[in-house]
Amino acid sequence: MERKRQRQQAEAQDPEVVYVLKDAWCGPYHYISPIYTSLASRHPKVVFLKADIDDEAIEVDVRWNVSSLPTYKRWKEG
Repeated sequence: MERKRQRQQAEAQDPEVVYVLKDAWCGPYHYISPIYTSLASRHPKVVFLKADIDDEAIEVDVRWNVSSLPTYKRWKEG
């Protein structure tokens, strides 16, 4: 539920958002994770979110066409 609240809060602020869908076993994400964290630190106006797809609280939207992990999505409303 916490991730859903974070996502809704980020969307309400209308920022640029980068969202990564990953899994605990996802080797490529573990490799890139420090870089993702560094990007978040260097770009404070961009909201960086991450979600483990095995977490029952996460709702993966089919329209995102997730076919491999990690999957990165970026959007800016408005």
